[in-house]
Amino acid sequence: MTMGMRRRAIFGAVVLAMATFFAGSATQAVARSWLNIDESEGKIKGWTIGYSKGFAGCLGYSRFTDQTTVWFGYSRKQKYFIAMTNPKWSALKPGKNYRLHVRLRQYGKWNGLFLAFNRAGVKGVFIGKLKRKFMQQFAWSPGFHIFAAGTRMAALSLHGSKAALARVEECFEDRRFQAARDAEETERRKRYRSGPTERETRAPPRRYGSNSRGNPGARVPQSRTQTSSGTGFLVSEKGHVVTNNHVVKQCSTIKVGYSGGLLERASLLATDRRNDLALLSTELRGEVVPALKPRVRVGDNIYVYGFPLSGLLSKTGNFTVGYITSAAGLNDDTSQLQISAPVQPGNSGGPLVDRHGNVVGVIVSKLNVLRVAKFIKDVPQNVNFAIKASIAASFLEANGVPIPVNESQDKLEPADIAARSKKYTVRVICTRN
Repeated sequence: MTMGMRRRAIFGAVVLAMATFFAGSATQAVARSWLNIDESEGKIKGWTIGYSKGFAGCLGYSRFTDQTTVWFGYSRKQKYFIAMTNPKWSALKPGKNYRLHVRLRQYGKWNGLFLAFNRAGVKGVFIGKLKRKFMQQFAWSPGFHIFAAGTRMAALSLHGSKAALARVEECFEDRRFQAARDAEETERRKRYRSGPTERETRAPPRRYGSNSRGNPGARVPQSRTQTSSGTGFLVSEKGHVVTNNHVVKQCSTIKVGYSGGLLERASLLATDRRNDLALLSTELRGEVVPALKPRVRVGDNIYVYGFPLSGLLSKTGNFTVGYITSAAGLNDDTSQLQISAPVQPGNSGGPLVDRHGNVVGVIVSKLNVLRVAKFIKDVPQNVNFAIKASIAASFLEANGVPIPVNESQDKLEPADIAARSKKYTVRVICTRN
């Protein structure tokens, strides 16, 4: 079977699987709810990003001068999807499948079966359950042409779509638990619209929320999937990333990505539980690989770049400034440094950088000030710790990764250090089932 035949078979199977979901009057109702944004995430490069409760996921859309509107998104229900509408496409028949020919600039062409729908009187086409690799090609393409039976339906630029897809994926990661709740609530409503089952006639519907008052016997559904985040940084031109062991411990999947970039799958190569280090293999190729500098002095200026407090602070990274305050960590641990630069949950695994832009440590922890305050009757200020670069270098050497040693001697301004750190520092997203 040729590649084209395989693609057509895949797309045909996808649409046939979805046909019952979109047939008849359900097509218009589902499209209307899925393509509405209930909670806005703002705009980026001409694309509006937001969360859809009916879709149980995040999506982005942009309107073009020829009146075409393009949507794409990701959800628990349909994974990646693409939808397009245009008032001129009145000949489309909702519920009918159409084989369309799409030409992506720089990425070639493919044929797919799209399902027609009606949204508020405007006709459009939809295809879902797309693979991430294809979505990347679609979003990274400068533009595309779409044809039906040899007639061009639209020719559009995809300016800004790469950044938009990254924002959509970040939106979903931040709202994963909300999406799980909304998907479950949608299924519950669907069951009750179709009439109670035998089991539901014997027991009341489950209540949601705390069961500590008024309903001590109620079950509170718990999501089986947990997501946490940390920071890491490139240590080789082949895409090796160093982070903390506790950031990736017991992860079923690990994803990494630059500030504002797409998240890529990563593989765990090695760990050092004693020193709390982990080595990841990724497909990332950074502009800069920082040197690991083993020598540092108390009083030296240091800088921290990372992604703390995911969902609260900026998703594009956070930069803080401080000093080396001690050459040893908690309980005189000589494998660590004590620093005054503020760090928060999510900074773990990120680089500690000197004024020349070299990495001198790996952020690992902060003092539990509330616990300490119970004993000393005061709140300690800015007591944080980093693993020494010499320890990280030994870890890399033991796992066959060459140690980056091209130390910089140039004195950089803090803004230049932040810009340089952004090029090799990554978000690390851990999913545990």
